[in-house]
Amino acid sequence: ALLQKMLSLRASPHFGTGHYQLLTVRDNHIVSGKHYGIAVDTSISCTSENILYAFIDTLSAEDKITVVTFGTHSEKRTFNAIEPGIKQHVADMLRTYQTGSNLMVGLSELEGDEYILISDGLFNEGPGIENLSPQRPLICLSSQISPTMRDIARLTGGQYEILGHVKEAASIRRIIRRALQKPDPIY
Repeated sequence: ALLQKMLSLRASPHFGTGHYQLLTVRDNHIVSGKHYGIAVDTSISCTSENILYAFIDTLSAEDKITVVTFGTHSEKRTFNAIEPGIKQHVADMLRTYQTGSNLMVGLSELEGDEYILISDGLFNEGPGIENLSPQRPLICLSSQISPTMRDIARLTGGQYEILGHVKEAASIRRIIRRALQKPDPIY
């Protein structure tokens, strides 16, 4: 009964044969959108692309993201979740690796309802984390065990998840949805 309220199924004849039907599945569950600000470390030491792509896969159609890639410089772009080619646009942003990583460069550009930091926590440029003055709690998604990322989450009232050891994309998405307090999809 719950599944029937969440999804609708419509069958239409497939023109050209009398044997097949075209099925359209529609998600009737109304989910309000959020604007996520995501700071992504692009220093040479950090390999977090799979975390960012899994994050994009958790977005609902009404969500918007502002992606800030940073090392010692930053690049910022805003996307609607349903924008065609969003992963390719983000991949283009990730192509430039930088030799240093300054956390404040990335965080200063964030905008949105919720803030996410994706990094290995190896910040070797700029001021230390004791100078953080966040506007919002930071959800810290790390590619490896990082006391720095754990401390950033604690200092900002956010949370810390280690995802580098998780190889399956579905598991990464599940952890990210839990951190964002999003429901699991009903298939």
